[in-house]
Amino acid sequence: MTDNTNVSISECENCHAVLQGDFCHKCGQARKTNLLAFNEFVLTLLGGFLSYDSKVNRTLIPLIAKPGSVCNEYLHGHRARFIAPMKLYLFCSVIFFLLMSLLGDVNVNASESESIQEEIQQALQEDEDLQNLAGKLDSSISFNLKDDSSLADFHIDFLSASQNAFLKERFQSMEKLEDSDFTRIVEDNLPGIMFFMLPLFAFILKVTNIFKGKLYSEHFVVVLYAQSYVFIMMCLLNIFEAIGEYFNFISSNLWLSELWSAAISVGFVWMMVHLLFMQKRIYGQSWKGGIAQYFLNVLLYAIMFGAVFLVALLWDFVTLEV
Repeated sequence: MTDNTNVSISECENCHAVLQGDFCHKCGQARKTNLLAFNEFVLTLLGGFLSYDSKVNRTLIPLIAKPGSVCNEYLHGHRARFIAPMKLYLFCSVIFFLLMSLLGDVNVNASESESIQEEIQQALQEDEDLQNLAGKLDSSISFNLKDDSSLADFHIDFLSASQNAFLKERFQSMEKLEDSDFTRIVEDNLPGIMFFMLPLFAFILKVTNIFKGKLYSEHFVVVLYAQSYVFIMMCLLNIFEAIGEYFNFISSNLWLSELWSAAISVGFVWMMVHLLFMQKRIYGQSWKGGIAQYFLNVLLYAIMFGAVFLVALLWDFVTLEV
């Protein structure tokens, strides 16, 4: 006779069915589900994230309509019904940066650039105060900003001759770049910076929620879903803005243009408010504490993002081919 007194009965974390093996016979979720397992990172890149199934509806709709609901359920074990957070992040980031490259033309038009430069030169010629200010700025550094051969006199006292020569060479290389080259450098760095910021932002959440008792991996899941939501909203806002620019091009209705711009601004504000609701729901905060922590998180993220972005641009500046 078999003794079953030591056999423990466990339930599936997703559907609560009694498990009879390593996988649930009802929903298929594994008995042991690890947050952000390594194979998720690999399988995400190999395929499947363009396939359409019920997980798409169950993930995207509540992700947009119910702040924090998808992330909360995923952290509480309901994982089989949703798209894995890393998989969702990679898919949304690819769509966002592809769309940004198609719609995000941030280059200044050549004729507009020339017009701006002419206006600046005219203002300098007409305003004595501006001329005096330009003279002070010129005297505060080692080279003349109004002289095309200014780099010939470039020198920083506390650097060696070889270091000054290196920086001079870098500046000369940058002078040859067009506006489109600077835009390309920023666009090339942005995906890597955003990905690099994921673990850093999770660390910020870990520090600001140190007494919540959550694991670092749980904060990382929060960041992945939050960033995926931001990518989705930015895609929608960019498309909406492109449509508005098209109608402005074929129509001269000023009030419609202003209404369209106002709608885009409202969408951006709602995106930020959505993230506040998401944080409050996931971490169970009061309104007063939640709002204070939200702005603290935004401030720390902005400082860290700015530092990482500056380092990335400086690296491109140092490694720029002459």
